[in-house]
Amino acid sequence: MEEEIDSVVGDVGSSDVDDSLQELEGMKEALAEVQAELDKVRFEKSLAVELTRAGAIDVEAAIKLAGEGEEVKEIVDSLRNSKPYLFDRKVVGEIGGAITASVKVRKSVGLDKLSEAAKRAKKTGRRRDLFEYLKLRRSLRK
Repeated sequence: MEEEIDSVVGDVGSSDVDDSLQELEGMKEALAEVQAELDKVRFEKSLAVELTRAGAIDVEAAIKLAGEGEEVKEIVDSLRNSKPYLFDRKVVGEIGGAITASVKVRKSVGLDKLSEAAKRAKKTGRRRDLFEYLKLRRSLRK
């Protein structure tokens, strides 16, 4: 049995083993690089989510300006303190963001109704449609 093992090992040769070991080392280095890139992408994704929740106006610029740190929330807080122009002042937190979002949605729906009323008033030329348009426009200004 030992003779068979020695003959197989003798056939393989030390240069083939060295080549395989070098290839294995290369694969380990490539795996480490891919793992580091994956960790970077995961970190940037979590940072982007937190910046969005915090009301960042330009998330990509905020990510580029973000300093190094371990905790995402600490990075967002330091960015908010050092570069307040990157954040929307209206968004105070998740609750404030939700309230503001619903107001924006209602306003956009009102603008859609306003444009429809303007088109109808222009198309028909009737005073009733014109007054309806003016009344809607006045109510949206408040």
